[in-house]
Amino acid sequence: MDTNGTTDRIAPERLDAFLSACERADSWSVVRTLKQSDFETTDLVEFEGARGGALGPFVRKRIDCSAGVGTAYEELWEAQQRGVMLRYAPRIIDCVRAGDELTVVLEFIAGPTLEDAVAARGGSEALARSLFPPMCDAVAELHERLPHPLIHRDLKPSNIIVRGEEPVVIDFGIARSWHEGAEADTTHFGTKAYAPPEQFGFKQTDERSDVYALGKLLLFCLTGSEPAVSSDEFALERLGVPASYAKIITRATAFDPAARHAGARELKHAFVLAGANRSASQVAASEQVDALSHEPYSGSNARRDDGSSFSSYGLGIALTQASMSTAAAHGVRPPARTGAERDGIIARAMRFLARRVPQSVGRAWNILVLIVYAFFFVVCFAAVLFPNEHDSAFPLWFLLLEYGAAALAVFGGAAYLLLDKRRLFERFPTLARVPLMRQLLLYIGISFACILGVTIIGMAAGLL
Repeated sequence: MDTNGTTDRIAPERLDAFLSACERADSWSVVRTLKQSDFETTDLVEFEGARGGALGPFVRKRIDCSAGVGTAYEELWEAQQRGVMLRYAPRIIDCVRAGDELTVVLEFIAGPTLEDAVAARGGSEALARSLFPPMCDAVAELHERLPHPLIHRDLKPSNIIVRGEEPVVIDFGIARSWHEGAEADTTHFGTKAYAPPEQFGFKQTDERSDVYALGKLLLFCLTGSEPAVSSDEFALERLGVPASYAKIITRATAFDPAARHAGARELKHAFVLAGANRSASQVAASEQVDALSHEPYSGSNARRDDGSSFSSYGLGIALTQASMSTAAAHGVRPPARTGAERDGIIARAMRFLARRVPQSVGRAWNILVLIVYAFFFVVCFAAVLFPNEHDSAFPLWFLLLEYGAAALAVFGGAAYLLLDKRRLFERFPTLARVPLMRQLLLYIGISFACILGVTIIGMAAGLL
């Protein structure tokens, strides 16, 4: 009934579609259940014809719309009925609502998920260059080709299927249209590692919310590992992400939506441009090495075997001198040595382990280090309370000073150096900028200063 007391009339074509869908409801045969949650059941189904034939497979979703989800499928269905066909989304075969229950039948997309594809092939720049630009296109068409931008809100590796070499976005259960004037989303769902802060009640999600998820997906494609909730350029570079891509990811996943790329197409443009610049620099470096390898070197370290070749040591000097000469000729200062060159073998080994050792192993190692440190701390505390024959001659204040310095500076500093600090560096990126050698020298300096200070105070007090 409407407000005037008259019966609402259902459009004849919608009523026919509803009745037709009800007639077909018993024709769907469930092959297996793919996923089930409190508000959605997803089945792999086949359509059984009257004469015993079967069509399929298809994907059928039964959604409880009272949970505030599922309406995106109705919007996609209506757009498809008007002739809007999305390249990177499954075709909808049927969509009908009965009260709060929405039943959607979709095209079955054959292929591995992005999660499985990366697990099989490994994260790499080549994989990201292949899949990330069309992933941006897939999100852009959701934002641009419908009457209102459709925000997916659950972009993650398991919701992207790789069909051939083309990504297809699936699972629009928590997707929603952006509405001007709304202050916040009415429902808050999403996977923590990929969902932006505003998706959990800070404000309304918009196109930049999916940009955030795309930034996390780019990191996943490059590294093959689950992204941390927060990260910056320095933390990303420590994971082996090239600097140009780390800058893009940091901007795309900024806490403030206004600081992110405006949309998926802008993010794609930035990524493609960074990739082109990297390719150009790599080609230039390769051509320089190729050209220099054919030039003779007459330095004292050159070793000629057949009049045309020389030792790798001589080649290294030739390359260095040639690059410095070229830079000087153009008025450009040679680039400073990178952190990897300064830190040496130990730092490179640490970075290699940081990329290869799972964080769960790192946490277990940290627990072991803290247990050992706690043991030494207790030993120092016991030495103050229960001094041995030698220490009993010293006053309590001196024992506290002596063993406190050992517990905090010597043992505490050693424990800090031994900890797996990946999570700490993600939270406090300035700590990650301190080179390993500087940390070691700082530890040695503080330990020596504490020991020297205790000795001087003891001598001044006539205790030593």
